[in-house]
Amino acid sequence: MDDARFQEAQQEFVAKDYRAAAEGFLAAAGGSGGPGNGEAYHLAGNALMKLRKYQHAATVYEHALRDPDYTKRTSVLCNLGTAKAAVGEYAEAVTAFDEAGKDLAYTRHHLVLQGRAGALYKMGRFDESAEDYRAATADPANADPGKAYNNLGLALAASGRLPEAVEAYKGALAAESYQSKGKAAVNLGLTYSALGLHAEAVRELEMAVDGYGHTLSDPALDALERSRAAIGEAPRRETIEGWRTGELPPVPAPGGAAPDADPLAPGEEDSRFFTITDTEMKEIDRANRRREREDRRADHNPWARAAGVAVVVVLVVAACAGVFFAGFGWPTQRATVGGMLDAYHGGRAVTDFWVAAPPADVGKEMVTIPPTFKDFSIDGIDRSAFVSKVRITVTLDKGAPLHYRISLSREGVGWKVVGIDNDWGSTAGS
Repeated sequence: MDDARFQEAQQEFVAKDYRAAAEGFLAAAGGSGGPGNGEAYHLAGNALMKLRKYQHAATVYEHALRDPDYTKRTSVLCNLGTAKAAVGEYAEAVTAFDEAGKDLAYTRHHLVLQGRAGALYKMGRFDESAEDYRAATADPANADPGKAYNNLGLALAASGRLPEAVEAYKGALAAESYQSKGKAAVNLGLTYSALGLHAEAVRELEMAVDGYGHTLSDPALDALERSRAAIGEAPRRETIEGWRTGELPPVPAPGGAAPDADPLAPGEEDSRFFTITDTEMKEIDRANRRREREDRRADHNPWARAAGVAVVVVLVVAACAGVFFAGFGWPTQRATVGGMLDAYHGGRAVTDFWVAAPPADVGKEMVTIPPTFKDFSIDGIDRSAFVSKVRITVTLDKGAPLHYRISLSREGVGWKVVGIDNDWGSTAGS
């Protein structure tokens, strides 16, 4: 190993110039795996992780493992598992964490457990995930068990074990060092709501806002309103000109979808029709009559007609551009997401709803959503010209509803899916 280049790379890493550090560590290793290069590859992988180059980091960590003399093999295996999980290779991540777990002398075993649990969770193996998260909370070396408690609650809720999830979230709130108690309070409130304990749900969701300064998502706000109504409290959202702020689509009743829950049907956010007053109608009528008179005069002037056509063309182009940059198109975001979830639920191929990607990559993303869900609803759409986010709620046969954000990218005039993230307290979050 080139010691001089290695020292330079260390200084670059400390200075947070991670690109230069990664290049330096790799140069120090000389491009060969084997004795003496383990540390250089290890640190190169760390720099690549900082750059979010997870696939490259995984490759470099594998080079580090080829050094039989390197003493930090378990740390490398943990980092390899994290990198594999970041690119959706969850089974390989579990293998790396299993190998790391064989080192009984490793002093940060709770990180192995939490990493393995997160990968298992992504694979839909919720009970196994819960076992690892529970073990991580009990590890004496875990100075901040709150994250493991919160994620334990998520795994238990996903497997339908709601009363146990309640106790896990309480454990997160009781952990003094945990910095994301607002997230745990929201999860606890949503679980209470799912259990029908509405007074407790209101208490925890309000505490998330008032006690921990957490901003509630739309699904959490809706759960809060439903629980307030269930215990007889008046709604607290403001009413402006007859519209309730933060209005959400109807929630499907237990046992079936609401009558208008067709995911391919246009929703209110897809419409551009508004009510107008009688005075406005009269103004529109006068304007139409004036335009008709001008059109009749223009019939005698070909230049005026040409100018009129040009104006119409410009207005049409401007309108189309406005619609495009406002984030509209066909198929709409709603149609794409609804069609994908219907196909997924029915066991059909979903690749046509995604941007060009290998089916294996699409499968790794789709496994984030349990394939045996009972129903789903589209809660809202955040639009822009080229990127959109669709918020959905998935209702399981048992257990708490799950919330996700589905990312879409413009393809032609329509939309295709590019990724899926959960929106209810990620197991990767703190």
